[in-house]
Amino acid sequence: MKFIVNNKIYDTDKAEKVLGYKRSFPYEPLPQFDITCRMELYRTSKGNWFSVAHGGLGEMACIVNCENEVKAIFQSINEVDLYARYFDELEEA
Repeated sequence: MKFIVNNKIYDTDKAEKVLGYKRSFPYEPLPQFDITCRMELYRTSKGNWFSVAHGGLGEMACIVNCENEVKAIFQSINEVDLYARYFDELEEA
């Protein structure tokens, strides 16, 4: 699937799928409720990161991620090996 974001094409067929995970977002009409989406994190051959959200109503969205956002994703779901693979090794406590 291809998405255009900020005049760039993000193509899931050409990018490396790194991870599948779930994420909750506030439900706009009723902010006290969340919607959980199935997410897929991709990395392009140029090293850019993006996620594709598969919403509960079937819609899809492309979210461009910065490096810090990707690190936060890896940390939030405890993906130590992926963090070390794409970023610097983590220091032992």
